[in-house]
Formats: sequence, structure tokens, C-alpha cells
Amino acid sequence: MTDSMVITNLRLPRSEWIMVRSLAAEAGVSVNEFIRKMIVRFSTTFQLKSPSIWDLPKLAAGKSKPMGLSTEDEEIYAV
Repeated sequence: MTDSMVITNLRLPRSEWIMVRSLAAEAGVSVNEFIRKMIVRFSTTFQLKSPSIWDLPKLAAGKSKPMGLSTEDEEIYAV
């Protein structure tokens, strides 16, 4: 089974963006591939305590977002 891809925004300070681009170039991969690999590496280092990983799809589909939207997200998504 192939997961569908999600396209999203990522806001970073310019200095961090330059660092990520440089690291990706040194690794010989795109920034997208570099970030995906770092997420996988990070997620294998840390384990979710609660909820269970099997509950994540239900949480993602829910309408209540405990952290809410940032001011920028409210402007972008016209909420």
C-alpha cells in the first residue's frame, strides 16, 4: 500500500533554511528528501508516549486542534 502525499508549508528562519539546504546538498539529496529522512531518523529515536500511534489517524481527522492555529495559519487558511 502506498501512502498518499501531503503538500504543506514549512516556515523557518532564513539561517535555518540555508543550513537545511546546505546539509541536503552535502548529502546529495533534495531538501524535501533530506527533511523526510530526518523525520524518519528522529521518529525512530523517540517513541510516542500517548496516544498510541494507531490513534493518530483519528486525531488528525478530528476537528478539535488542542494547540489551535497560529496567527499566520489563520491568515493563510482564512479561518
